[in-house]
Amino acid sequence: MTDFAFIPCESFNGAVSRWADQVAGLEKLGEITSHAGVIYGHRQTAPFASPDHIRALAAAMNVDAAELLARATPRISAQVTGAQDRHNFFGTLIPSFLIAKNFRRYAPGAFARSLADPDIGTAYDRAIWHIRLFPFDIDTWEFLLDRCPSPDCNVRPGWQHTLGIDFCAACMADLKKASTSHVLEELRPQLELAVGLVHPDPIRRAASLAALPPILAEAGAATTLDLIMRLIPVVDPSMDTQIANNLKSPPAQLARAVAAAWKIVAGWPRTMNAMISTRIATRTARHSDGNAGRTLRFVALKRIADMPPALSPIVSAWRESISLQGPNRDQILESTRSITDAARIIGLGSGAVAGLRRSGILATIFVLDQNRAEPRFSTWEFEDLERRYGVRTPIDSARQPLGVSWHGVEQLVAMKLLQRETHPFFEARYGAMQIVASSVEALIDSIASSPTGDPTQCTLPLHSAMKAVGKRMKPWGPALAALLDGTLPYVVADRAAPLTRCILVQPVAKAFLRTLKFDPMDAALERITYATHMSKVEAGETLNLGFSQSIPLLSQIKTATGTKRKLVPVHYVLDLADIHISSTELAARRGVTTQRAYHDAIKAGIPDLGPGGFCRTAAEKAFFQ
Repeated sequence: MTDFAFIPCESFNGAVSRWADQVAGLEKLGEITSHAGVIYGHRQTAPFASPDHIRALAAAMNVDAAELLARATPRISAQVTGAQDRHNFFGTLIPSFLIAKNFRRYAPGAFARSLADPDIGTAYDRAIWHIRLFPFDIDTWEFLLDRCPSPDCNVRPGWQHTLGIDFCAACMADLKKASTSHVLEELRPQLELAVGLVHPDPIRRAASLAALPPILAEAGAATTLDLIMRLIPVVDPSMDTQIANNLKSPPAQLARAVAAAWKIVAGWPRTMNAMISTRIATRTARHSDGNAGRTLRFVALKRIADMPPALSPIVSAWRESISLQGPNRDQILESTRSITDAARIIGLGSGAVAGLRRSGILATIFVLDQNRAEPRFSTWEFEDLERRYGVRTPIDSARQPLGVSWHGVEQLVAMKLLQRETHPFFEARYGAMQIVASSVEALIDSIASSPTGDPTQCTLPLHSAMKAVGKRMKPWGPALAALLDGTLPYVVADRAAPLTRCILVQPVAKAFLRTLKFDPMDAALERITYATHMSKVEAGETLNLGFSQSIPLLSQIKTATGTKRKLVPVHYVLDLADIHISSTELAARRGVTTQRAYHDAIKAGIPDLGPGGFCRTAAEKAFFQ
């Protein structure tokens, strides 16, 4: 035997070409492959030759015939043509059109890596590079090239010459120095398993089959590969419906589609149902599948009948499972609701329900009805919404028994002292978060039942003490948290009043309340969306103003005509709070009456800015510095 070492996973033509170059010193591959019946040098068909021809080639090369036979990709039948024409590729029967026959592809980095490897020491052609469905190398994750990198050459490397697999036969440019892009990191786990289906390495093949659901693992790699190819135009509607045409797509696009298709087969049929349900959720036209017609094309009975014999029953059984004309009809009708039923349950029109579906707020389930696509809704989800309807309350209703502002309720939710409805439907339906009513009652009971203060010292309502806080939103969340953890002593007076009015604290607590801060960006808080507008009543609370002052101050802000609640921007109110300080705040902070605070400010020459009060900067300097 010739002293020639075959490299694991090396291609047939790659091994023969390397032998011709390194052992025999032949310049043309045809000089040796003619022993396998190759007639034309530009069509190196030795990998597809009969076993006898390949043994003759091995004898001429004086190498082990088993090595060449293992790398051969013979046709299964010379009588079968077209899409059903198959080759045996390392034990997997694959369509003929998947194999790159008259040109070769390469990964520059892979050439350089094997050349530098002391156990290999040479550049070599990987057999998996011949599978056109995979335009990348799974070791370096380079996209494969099929042209000489020299701009003056740009010739497609072929198999005619044997002057080194890593050099261009036309101009001798070093292919290892070619530049190429790489597969995105997030696609690599899926692509590695997809390639593993047909990889020459049996360990990789076993790993890929182990990652499949039983129905596909039992069907085998060839059937799974057939399914992947047919799923490509479904997962990416911009791809061609003709499988062979997709092999000419830009490599990055093809790689994305193969990765997406692998995700579908890896979780079949659950992932398929999820994907087509997500697509149909966005549809705007009646009877559309929301997927450019690709889903309906895939499930068409004629298409399924034309699939390979091993794949057709798998897809057919799945199709029946989602069809109202199939054996699961009763189960589908019981577990899903039509858009008409959904609209009735939640009290909205069909158009509004469709809008919620398109925005992803309501989960969608793809169902076939008389070969038409129908988006239906989960019965369980609507039963859950009905239950939540009965226990939710709007922020306005939640804040009243608590005696805090809208923003105060938001703070309590963020601090997890109140529970909000987490289903996105409620915020979409009502334009604001909804509160679980029982959590409001629980918070009030928890505070009211555990007073920690001395009744002889706790004489000031918490609501009044909070008037000492200005220039910002009231820290209602931290204040109620301080009641619960004992930091702020209190007693409970009249339970009939809102909580913050029946909670009495010590007058000195005003200074403590001014130290409390609420930071919406605190990582410990629950992430919520805060209101950007507030009512004029709440603006008055923030500014420590009564109706007679806040109404003229805020009247210059334009609100939508005919709106039930007239709202003002939060940032505008905070800008006013930064400039103004009211007599009420001055009185609370100084411990005097409102009248005394007003007259002292006038006497001290603090500029009176109108209904909003005095100049904050001047008042702070005169009374608190």
